[in-house]
Amino acid sequence: MRKSRVIAVALAMGIGLAGCSPTTRTVAEIPETEYTQAGYSVKAEVEEDGTVKITYGLIGVKDDKIKYIYLDQIEENPAEDRFLMTNKEMENAYGLSYISDHGEWSTQVRALENYIAGHTMTIEEVNAIPTYEKDEDNLNVPTEGSDLEAGCELDITDFLDVINDAYDNLEDTNATRLGIGEDVRIHNADNRIDVTFSFVGTDYRYKICYEHLDTYSVYGEPGADIRSQKEKAEEQPELFEWRKGIEGFEEYIMGLNMTEAYGVETYDPGNGIETALPKAGTDLAEVCNIDLDKFIITLREAAGRL
Repeated sequence: MRKSRVIAVALAMGIGLAGCSPTTRTVAEIPETEYTQAGYSVKAEVEEDGTVKITYGLIGVKDDKIKYIYLDQIEENPAEDRFLMTNKEMENAYGLSYISDHGEWSTQVRALENYIAGHTMTIEEVNAIPTYEKDEDNLNVPTEGSDLEAGCELDITDFLDVINDAYDNLEDTNATRLGIGEDVRIHNADNRIDVTFSFVGTDYRYKICYEHLDTYSVYGEPGADIRSQKEKAEEQPELFEWRKGIEGFEEYIMGLNMTEAYGVETYDPGNGIETALPKAGTDLAEVCNIDLDKFIITLREAAGRL
């Protein structure tokens, strides 16, 4: 009886009881969109000695200014190497810190990222970064004595190419966070490297609002076909179903949060080849029938970098 009277009095006085009404978020509490546009780029080439070099990046732009940038590179000779890591991930194992007074490769690339995003540069300002031609192999090295050169003395030609290409590929979005995930596999017997990418953006609720997934399969031979699997699918019928499946997966995860995206229901058919096929009977299985193992790995990694 006493409890009923307390509730009645509280209601009469307009006092809200904990848990009795849902919490609503006002417009003022919703974080402002950090990036109204996002763009990515991948540049691949095979050097004369068979080394595959893949340079890639993701940028976030607002009011024509680059506010976010992530750059990395993979340099592997698939006939000899088995590092399975990007240059950034190698950290001191890359070995540049032993011969450079500007620090390790990863340190210098982060200095370039911080220089561009820290100054919220326009693409015109990026292209106007003071550089000089050091030699025939180093065409755009930060000018000695410049602010950038204080932290980076690498040739930035490949990064400038990637940044410009990413800017040309800008798409409208409402992202609060951006991130990249990659998976590197080397097949020494086939002299091939496979790299799977997830370029992702999420809104303030961590729901995916920007994403591009793709794989590059490159043989370590000068003149090798270095297009992505999606691009190759335009001419190679054996890749049609793969492309249809990955595009179905992209469409399926748009609007999901990251945990839901990399936590989709899959199963291992036990054939020793595929390990993460969409579970039969699910909505995902209706639009995708390809192995998602590498994409799940890259989405999980991208989530950790948001």
